[in-house]
Amino acid sequence: SWSYELLSVSQQHLLEDLSVFRGGATLDAIAATFGARSDDWEWLDDLDSLVGHSLIDRSETSSESRFVLLETIREFAAERLEDRGTTAAVSERHLAWFLELAERAAKNLKTVDQGIWLAVLDRERDNLRGAISWATRTGDTERASRLVLALWRYWHMRGPISEGAARARDVLRMEGLSDDDRLRALEAAGGLAWWAGDMNAASSHYLEALDLSRTVGNDESLANALYNAGLAMSFKSPGNGTGYLTEGLAIAEASGNTQAASQCRWGLSSVYQFEHDFDRAREELVIALAGFRSTGDVFMTNWTLRDLGSVEMVLNRLDDADDHLSAALRFFSSTGDVSGTLGLLRDRARLFAMHGDTDRALRLIGAADEHERKAGLDLGQFELEALGVEDPLVVTDEAAAERFKREGRSWSIDEAVAHALGSG
Repeated sequence: SWSYELLSVSQQHLLEDLSVFRGGATLDAIAATFGARSDDWEWLDDLDSLVGHSLIDRSETSSESRFVLLETIREFAAERLEDRGTTAAVSERHLAWFLELAERAAKNLKTVDQGIWLAVLDRERDNLRGAISWATRTGDTERASRLVLALWRYWHMRGPISEGAARARDVLRMEGLSDDDRLRALEAAGGLAWWAGDMNAASSHYLEALDLSRTVGNDESLANALYNAGLAMSFKSPGNGTGYLTEGLAIAEASGNTQAASQCRWGLSSVYQFEHDFDRAREELVIALAGFRSTGDVFMTNWTLRDLGSVEMVLNRLDDADDHLSAALRFFSSTGDVSGTLGLLRDRARLFAMHGDTDRALRLIGAADEHERKAGLDLGQFELEALGVEDPLVVTDEAAAERFKREGRSWSIDEAVAHALGSG
């Protein structure tokens, strides 16, 4: 309180406004939330003064400065902000800034810049949580639904999936949701359920989203909804998703939507895998791969490489499988995509088992089990069981197998990746 009283009024107001940030803020975010005009940077002097008074910590990286309030100071400043009666106005500006950031990031999470934007979202995770909480608490259904839609892939790539699923459920329970709001929240909830291996929930969310898309959507959103519903239904009950996927493919091709057409072909490849028609599955994947490459979707390009490798293992094309799985694993691990990396660790374990390298396979399974548990992922093992593919791993000594798995469970993800690529 003594330090606060020594500040000028403008310095006090800046300190109070900074209390809406969790985990710190960049200069651009502070400018937006403080309400400073783009041509008025006099507030920077106040910011320097707050740093000089040790009320704010400043850290520097090669790309940005970040300003952080200690929690006790933040709580004090938040009380003063409330007393001033401007908490709502500042929180609204905070929400607007981080919604724009989340939606910008979402557009890049499947591109070559995926790793850069995952790191940005990592740094702003607490601010994004605060933005979503404010939107849901104040009944802002549009911006709450836009946030969970923008962030669901971040949650699936980084985890924990349970956090994203809980946020999506919070939005779906909000009063006054428009059809568009609900459609956004359903897509987020469905995607997170799918990656968690909960096909009952995924198909329920996606089928409701499909019904809404037929009413309020255009060809692009309808093709996407048909793909989502078809994929989830195929995993839940093989064969039941074929109609949705073929309808989505027809709409996408008629409208020249290469991305949606590639997604539907990728989904149909799963159907053919369930039917154990692996040659046809591989044909669809090759076509889908070319489509994803042409649209610049590096996430689905590498996920398709992963599926090609999985199918090629069944077809005993082990050299091709090795090439495709290695390429996909290098990509997902380099960007920090946890779900993709762990799925590839399981695939590499299968490949090692097929070559008779049981010890290495068991270590990778142990690592995948441990990190999937932490992230709330269950798709990799669920997928193998759903396909009905025989597990090539044969264990004759349970005690030794447990030792190898325990060793894998002690590894970091990077250590497991090095082992999977033959350098560990």
